[in-house]
Amino acid sequence: MSCADDLDTRVRLLVQRQYRSPSAIELLFEGVVAFHLKPSPEYYDSIILGAAMIHDGGIFYWSDSEDWLPTASDRNESTWIAAKKYRGVM
Repeated sequence: MSCADDLDTRVRLLVQRQYRSPSAIELLFEGVVAFHLKPSPEYYDSIILGAAMIHDGGIFYWSDSEDWLPTASDRNESTWIAAKKYRGVM
C-alpha cells in the first residue's frame, strides 16, 4: 500500500440564486486542508447574505460569513473551507 505525497481532497460548492446571469457559481477547492460545517439551526433558512474569500500563507479560505478570519477565536461559528487551490466557474 502506498499514499500519494499530495492531498487529493476536494470540495465542490454550488451556490445558486434566484437571479439571472449568473444564476449559479461553482467553487472548486483542491488540496483541502480543513473543512468546517456549521449547519443552520432548525427552522432557520440557509441563505448566504455575505461571504469571505481570503488568500493567506498559500492557503485559500472561503467562509459563509463576510467578516470571518482564519485566526479568529470564533471561526467555528461559520462554515468554512481551507484549501491549497481554488477555482470558480459561473
